[in-house]
Formats: sequence, structure tokens, C-alpha cells
Amino acid sequence: MLQPRSPLRSLSPSVARATGALLLAAGCLGAQAVRAGADDLTVDEARALASPLVESDLASAAATTEVLGEDTFVTFVAESPAMRVRVNATQGVLASWVRLDTPYVVEGELPEDQAIGLAREVALRTLGAAAENLAWHASRAGDGYEIVGTGPEVGDPPRSGLTPSVRAHVLVDGTVLSYSQRMPSDDGKAPAPVTVSEDEACEIALSDLGLAGFEARGRLTQQGNEARWSVTVSDHASSGPRGHAPRSVLYAIDASTGAILERHMSSSSGWVERGRPSWAGGPSRGDLPAQRRAYFVAIAAMLLVTFTLAFVLWRRRR
Repeated sequence: MLQPRSPLRSLSPSVARATGALLLAAGCLGAQAVRAGADDLTVDEARALASPLVESDLASAAATTEVLGEDTFVTFVAESPAMRVRVNATQGVLASWVRLDTPYVVEGELPEDQAIGLAREVALRTLGAAAENLAWHASRAGDGYEIVGTGPEVGDPPRSGLTPSVRAHVLVDGTVLSYSQRMPSDDGKAPAPVTVSEDEACEIALSDLGLAGFEARGRLTQQGNEARWSVTVSDHASSGPRGHAPRSVLYAIDASTGAILERHMSSSSGWVERGRPSWAGGPSRGDLPAQRRAYFVAIAAMLLVTFTLAFVLWRRRR
């Protein structure tokens, strides 16, 4: 049976090599090199750190390394029991783990306070004395509970992010399905200066949306050495028996400069859009940084030129 000729297969060797080089360059633009910092834990050091903290044998577990933001992570996949364990090699701490061997149907009845107790036991084993200062909250989630432990807000003004926080999912049969913890980075343990008040941050968000009379509230957080206001603007005007549920837009605003760092629109299924919502005043405006837009435009132009050249040469050979 004859197979249709591909335009790329009809290229001369020199053109094919050039085309391949262009496509390879396009792929390399989006790749992120995995480099371990001089002070990062090695794979063996990460394995030794995590092994006593999880109920799984990591001695022979496969390991992968990746860079997310400024931190290097080492992920282990163990078989007995089946678990995925992640270590933050830059901070030198356990980041998360999740069980992979749980049944599809979970039966049982677990009171909320017992679910919190199970999550707290894991946090005490992992964090030690730091877990004693966490405030715990549980909410029902599917076949179990979503447990959140947050550290006290510190600094002036007080903000979250300078003390540990944890999250766990506990099934109704008493199994702790997953656990993750967030630790302040070394350069983020001191409170960053704040020159923008909560009221000013809310006004910045409302002004950007072109809204007046809507509810806005802010919460101060710190990531690394950057303090930011998380401002939520809610649309309550159209809620009601015949209307939709209140919609909201979440802003991240630099607490020292007032610059808008991020903007997300929410819906009943979670954060699904970026940019100005259709129900807000003013023109629609995207939120992709200019560098990312330029990257996608360059890739699209490169692919268009490549395949146009391939098609022209293919037509000439017919």
C-alpha cells in the first residue's frame, strides 16, 4: 500500500538538516536546564533525609531532579508501599509525598478531630516542634478530609509565609493519602518592608477593574523577600435566586510598590481565566508578560516559515 509522501521527506538533505535545526532550536527555547546549586542536596543526601520521614523504602527508589523557580527538587518513586516523595534540595527539607496504592472505593467513618490528629502526627514527625504552633482546619473533601495547618502570622504588619504551613488529605478509613509542607526560604525569614496599606491595595484592584461599590478584601503574604497583598474583589450585585453565584477576581499586588503582579478570575470550577473579566468595566486586557508573548510569536513565525518552505519544495518535485 502506497503511503502519502510527507512534505518534510521530500526536502533535499541540506534543507532537511536546516529544517531540523530550526525545529530543534524552537524546542530548546522552551527547555529549562536542570542544574543543582552548589549548596543543594545531592540525590543520595535527599534520599537519606526523606527515608526516616515517610513510611516507604527509598533505598532503591527511582529518582528524578527538576528545577522549579529558584529551587531544585528531587522526586523519588518507591514501590513498597507505592509512594511519590519530593524533597526540596535547595532548602534541604521534605516538600511532599503521596500514596499511590490506595483503593478506588474507601469505606469508613472518621470524625473530623481524629482526621486532624492524624495529620498533626505526620507534621510533628516531619517538622518537629514547629508543628506545635500550627492552627488546624478541616473540610470534607470527597472520600476524606482536606486538612490545613497554618503557622502564626508574624511581622509588622502581620503576614503569612514566614512560618511553616502544611496540607494533608486524610481518607475516612484513617489513611493519610498525601502530605505537603511549605517552608519559608532562607532569604524570606525576615519581614519585608510594606509601604502599601490594605485599603490602598484594594483601591488599586478596584481601579484596575473599573468598578465602584464592590467588596474588596486583602490578606498580606510574603514569598521569599517579597511581601504582597492578595486582594479578592467579589461581584455580589448579580447574585440571587435568578442570578449566578458571586464571581471574584484575585489580585497579587506588590506591598512595597503597588504594582499588580498577577490577576486571576474565578468560577465555580476554580481559577480558570487570566485577565479582566467580561463583567468588569473597561477594555479587556490579557496578563501574559511581553517576554512570553514574544516567545510564542517567534515560535509561530519560525514554524510557519519552515513548513511554507517545505510545502513549496514538495510542490516543485511533483
